[in-house]
Amino acid sequence: TVQLVDVPHTRLMAAFGYTDMPSAADAVVPMLKHSPHAVEGLDARLVERIEPVRVSDHASFACVGPRHGQDLLPIAFTEASLDLMVTHVQQVQERLRRPLLVENLSAYLAWEDDALAEPEFFNALVLRSGCQLLLDVNNLVVNALNRGHDLDAARECACAWIDTLRPDCVAEIHLAG
Repeated sequence: TVQLVDVPHTRLMAAFGYTDMPSAADAVVPMLKHSPHAVEGLDARLVERIEPVRVSDHASFACVGPRHGQDLLPIAFTEASLDLMVTHVQQVQERLRRPLLVENLSAYLAWEDDALAEPEFFNALVLRSGCQLLLDVNNLVVNALNRGHDLDAARECACAWIDTLRPDCVAEIHLAG
């Protein structure tokens, strides 16, 4: 067994997926004893209570009108999607009174009308909204495999994706999901 990194002395992330505020609030008290440094997907009141160093969410959507997909669905990489994402990220940052980290999604499909390369989309999102990227390297490889590349080509695609990013875009990196 090879240990790539030391086991952290504190919890680094608390990820919640509750459908309503009361259910999420019930989970906060037990989580606080772990002193989380980063929190994903929390209401502003929980973020204020926990005071994490970072807050993140995925670049995705989950519902259209009243229909909820119960999954993280990929966004189209278009100018219209970028405009909407910038608006939403700015709203979240204003509500939370802190920068948001936006994570690239693992996607099992792509939109036919994608007009921007994904790293180009994220470069623009960071520049226009003031957020930063939570770069999930595993998702880059998964996406390339889902587009039909073999493993070696998928790794090359992931490296090219990373090379296209502006150096100041990334605030955190996930290596394995």
